[in-house]
Amino acid sequence: MQSQNYKSRITLSAAGLCAALMMAAPDPAAAQSVTFSASPSCIAPGKSSTLSWQITNLDGGTCSTEGFNWSGDLTGTATVSPTFTTTYEFTCVEPPGVSGGGNWVTTVSVPTVPPTVSLSANQTSIAPGMPSTLTWSAENAATCAGTNFDTGGTPDNTATSGSATVTPTATTTYTVTCACNGTASQSVTVAVTAIPLKLSATLQLGESKNAAQDGFALESSFTLPSGGTINPSAGTTVTLSIGSTYTVAFPANSFKAGPAGSYYFDGSIGGVQLAAAFVPTGQQRYIFTAGGLGASLSTIPTNQQDSVTLTVGNYSGTVTVKPLIINY
Repeated sequence: MQSQNYKSRITLSAAGLCAALMMAAPDPAAAQSVTFSASPSCIAPGKSSTLSWQITNLDGGTCSTEGFNWSGDLTGTATVSPTFTTTYEFTCVEPPGVSGGGNWVTTVSVPTVPPTVSLSANQTSIAPGMPSTLTWSAENAATCAGTNFDTGGTPDNTATSGSATVTPTATTTYTVTCACNGTASQSVTVAVTAIPLKLSATLQLGESKNAAQDGFALESSFTLPSGGTINPSAGTTVTLSIGSTYTVAFPANSFKAGPAGSYYFDGSIGGVQLAAAFVPTGQQRYIFTAGGLGASLSTIPTNQQDSVTLTVGNYSGTVTVKPLIINY
């Protein structure tokens, strides 16, 4: 049987296509296996790259190389320092009577300029948990790595271009950094804004000669959008702000589930004794009540108008109220 010729090639290319590994489909009956790679896969002119190879099941076949000196070992390395586009080849010949083989190609870039990269997001302002697609592309780069997202780079895919979908729950800055003869980075920020919550409220502020007895009583209502849900007893965060000086963030899972889909809190936060409750009234509508007593409340301004902001998970609403001031 006539012997068969197979080549394994590494190209050091200035075109900026770095470490793109392409493998031809081998004959199912192949007895021989050859791997050939270079690391780093992208170098500045005159720097070094290490060629690595491993030949298995040679079974009497022979191999030769072009562009570098092969030691003859089935497994080994060789250091090369090209200053321009260079092609390194491994050529193996199967012995008579043996079929198989394959062609393995690795391309290494030797750019003379630093890399450049672009990064964009198709949605830069979203509601919490909604998707945004990041797209990046680099030139004269070997690899690209993401901060706060995964570029999906592997030895077979250097990820110098691609896209990734992210679903942030808070405003997040994403950065892609690409490297070869230097590095380049690009960032984009995806702003996450809470889903607006239409809120109505009444507020009473109690002022005492003893600041420890200062207090407030809030009664409010809101309607969730169709399909919206809250569960303050299982992860939904709750924050209440009155005026510009008092904010309370209820600890996660601190509300207890009550009857008929209601939730209750009773405890002390920041030196203020608090009681709060969510009570559903049907058709996605809730009544939220809260009351507090403690010296920290003396900082709430007793203006003609104060703002009340309630944030429940991904929903947030603000309403301006005229508080009823009670002196005691």
